Amino acid sequence: MIRTPYLVLFIFLGAIAIGTASALITITLAGDVAIEGDLDMTDGKISNLVTPTDTADAATKGYVDSVPETDTLSLLDCTTDQIARWTGTEWTCSSINSSSEHIFVGGRQSLLPLLFMVIPSPFGEDAFSNPRYMGVWGINLVNPTEVDVTVSKVTIVVYPSTGNDNDTIIPIGGAGCDMNMIQPTADWSCPKENTILWQNSVTPVSLPARSAVEFLVAVEPGAAAGGRNIDALIVQANVFTNLGPFGNLESYQSSMRSDDTSIVNVFLTSTDENRFDFHGVQDDMGIVEKVTSNFRVSLADMDDEDTTFIEDGAQLIINITRKWTVDPDNGIISSVGFENCTICSPDDRIIVHGDGSTQILLKTAVSIGGPTGGDKDVLTVSFDATPPCNEITGEKRPYIMRVHANGMTSPDFEPFPIGPLNEIGLVVEPEPVELNCP
Repeated sequence: MIRTPYLVLFIFLGAIAIGTASALITITLAGDVAIEGDLDMTDGKISNLVTPTDTADAATKGYVDSVPETDTLSLLDCTTDQIARWTGTEWTCSSINSSSEHIFVGGRQSLLPLLFMVIPSPFGEDAFSNPRYMGVWGINLVNPTEVDVTVSKVTIVVYPSTGNDNDTIIPIGGAGCDMNMIQPTADWSCPKENTILWQNSVTPVSLPARSAVEFLVAVEPGAAAGGRNIDALIVQANVFTNLGPFGNLESYQSSMRSDDTSIVNVFLTSTDENRFDFHGVQDDMGIVEKVTSNFRVSLADMDDEDTTFIEDGAQLIINITRKWTVDPDNGIISSVGFENCTICSPDDRIIVHGDGSTQILLKTAVSIGGPTGGDKDVLTVSFDATPPCNEITGEKRPYIMRVHANGMTSPDFEPFPIGPLNEIGLVVEPEPVELNCP
């Protein structure tokens, strides 16, 4: 209904303007109105809007004011090393390092899974025709991305730094390549000299997003040529996945003595003093953000010969990534066979570095794998550590705990240095809701 006779209506293709000679005009229109162009209110208002339901709907000032402040991006006060992230219910400040596209694990940044190593050192020489000596080689594969990955092939190649040497580090299959398949439990082989292969394209190994998986195999060593020690073996690893092949980013080494020697490994375990409970990954085993978990790490002489052993005074070094915490007074739960703390409050074997990382440094008080009745083949330390809050709400996050050892093997007339490595993958689960992890 039009309640004034003084209406002038101008219609243009690009806009509509309503002009009038009266100061009070009311127009009532029934049904939908479509305007094919711009609507210029000339400092007027649009009122009585319904609550918006679609993204293109207009909203009233009252509706906008009713939105909680936590949803307002402009109210965030992020630092220079953070970005704004939408969690699905609110905007939060999150570390740049924790973005779903770029996750840092062990100081590396990648859009692909990351490859970490398990290396025995020294690898030793087999003096027997039966597989009495076994050193564990492996790859700990960590997937920090949001993409599920499948793995169809893994290779580990070990060779001396001088390419013309005829050293047999790992014998070819059928000519002494004895092995104990740890994980996976099948499909391992030695197709070429100095090469370890796992392959299964029919049933590949699954590596889901934000998870980790271990590839571990114990192999009997070959022999160095010409009776010469090999102080530096180059280790190269490659993985073939549905995202393509890739190799290790770091340079890895091992060593080999020309005569009988200990074969030394370090590893994650759930059983004290057990060489056969050997791991390089802890996933889906109850590590929860901001909840203290117990870990066991072992240093072992993997061979069965008592005349070769790890001399006392060897160091076991456990590097715990930054932002994790270890109680400086009571973090080490058990360390049988290792030296006690000199200063115990705080424990001088627990070292916190300036970058926020923690190092547990232990020294053996006894030999490992020696000839006396009290000598054990493996020593285990038990300690507690607490991971930080995962910086992406409700998501798992992988970390790396780097474990290695320094020391010497026996016999005393020709000691040989040890240097085993295990870059252990730890996957932290999101918290239960009641913990309110910030």
